[in-house]
Amino acid sequence: MSYDIEFRVKVDGLDKYVPVGDCDANVTWNLREMIVKSTGLEWKNEANNGLCKDVIPKIQIGHTELFYHPQDYRKYEAPNGWGTVEECRLFFADIINAYEALDYDLKDIATFWVV
Repeated sequence: MSYDIEFRVKVDGLDKYVPVGDCDANVTWNLREMIVKSTGLEWKNEANNGLCKDVIPKIQIGHTELFYHPQDYRKYEAPNGWGTVEECRLFFADIINAYEALDYDLKDIATFWVV
């Protein structure tokens, strides 16, 4: 199983969110603990995790942590090899790049979904 990330915006007047942008980041569930420890995010699965503008800076911190201090996170790698520091760092980079490419007008209202 894997985590897939989507950016969504709420439809005005409805309790409905629609995908925006082109985020196709995904990674194995085996990396949950590494994600939580490196970003400080709760990482709620199959849920809205808040505004992208609030979540992305924490993912950037996680990316930096994994880049400069990979040894601190090796203990969270999956023993079966499906889930490494390098894979998590690439996952974070995919999310960051997708957010940077998001239409400027949507950046303040887009929400971060783990699906």
